[in-house]
Amino acid sequence: MDAGLPAPYAVATHGKTIVVARSEVLDWARGAVERAGSLYAYAAGREGARVLQGRGPAYCIDGPTGACVVRHYRRGGEVARWLGDRYVRAGEPRPLRELRASEEVRRRGIDTPLVLALAIYPAGPFYRADIATAFVPGALDLAAALFGPAPLEGTDRLTAWAAAGSLLRTLGERGVVHADLNLKNILLDASVQPFRVLLLDLDRCRVAHRVTALVRLGMLRRFQRSASKWANRAGRTITEEERRAFEGAYHGGTIG
Repeated sequence: MDAGLPAPYAVATHGKTIVVARSEVLDWARGAVERAGSLYAYAAGREGARVLQGRGPAYCIDGPTGACVVRHYRRGGEVARWLGDRYVRAGEPRPLRELRASEEVRRRGIDTPLVLALAIYPAGPFYRADIATAFVPGALDLAAALFGPAPLEGTDRLTAWAAAGSLLRTLGERGVVHADLNLKNILLDASVQPFRVLLLDLDRCRVAHRVTALVRLGMLRRFQRSASKWANRAGRTITEEERRAFEGAYHGGTIG
């Protein structure tokens, strides 16, 4: 399992559980599993844990190197009716794929929360898994930033649209293909200048030497469908000015 892990990650075990973590948090991650049975159960039971909603609740807790977010891998779609949160033990486990993709994406200059630790729980032909990533204070996913209860307005809103367009352009230029590029999978930190944009949900992300125009168009259309869905849900129209901000950055303009 430790063969080929990117530095500085290392592996430990507790019973059948496999823990992979950065060397500075390996003892913490293994200890969490020993005490609570899983990383996720450990986070859920911590006093003061902050609940973050997604496909299922994630927990933001204090870790050994700062705040971190612990989430449990959950399936979506029809397959979840049959397998629930289980994955078939065939090929490399999803959390390891996410770790490798995260490190490669970061190496290519695209921001994404640092993976701190992951845990894989084998059971027969299946496994379950958890992952812990560094928490980004002040950040919101793009759906919340643009269409949430307290959305960005004015020039900040246009800057957010431009930041998203720039991210999509950069993904194509640097050979990164995201399988589900929706607004929930883009994190925006508007508390810094220029806005910090991070890519989430990399377990099905792949990196290549180049990305074809057809694949880039597919990612763009997936983003546009997601934006339209969230705008309709919020009862808000995406203005022409917002479209121009996004498209200008997507086609090579600058943020801001």
